[in-house]
Amino acid sequence: MPQKTAIPDYGPRRLTVELTNICNLHCSYCLRDEDALYHSPADFLSVELFARIARDARDSMGIEQVMFTGGEPTLHPDFGKLLAAVAALDLKCSFVTNGWHFERVWPLLSEHRMRRSEFVAILCPSLRRLLFLRRAWVRRDSVSPISCPLR
Repeated sequence: MPQKTAIPDYGPRRLTVELTNICNLHCSYCLRDEDALYHSPADFLSVELFARIARDARDSMGIEQVMFTGGEPTLHPDFGKLLAAVAALDLKCSFVTNGWHFERVWPLLSEHRMRRSEFVAILCPSLRRLLFLRRAWVRRDSVSPISCPLR
């Protein structure tokens, strides 16, 4: 009788999507290639293409979560529409951001709050920005923890 092998549990099946190839900062801890981030023309994934890929991945592969990466994912001009597409597909959403556009992104997160939980990690390039974000975060319902590697 063949022995069954255990399948490792790596958490929910997720689709990782690079929304853009650009960033507005030059963080020392960034693993991205500098030429790709700062010297290439901006390139953004269209909302329509993303929605089709995410729907197909959900239906055919059982994807439960979408993770946005980049560059800086919040620089995508249609970031709110992308969050709405994720919510419409009833998927979890997570992304890592430098937090520089917190004031613009927070209303989008509130407006398109996922029916399922979401995770947002904010990597802060400076202590001053971290203190501002923590004060702003305390005044609102928390979406997720703030993670900040300081030098």
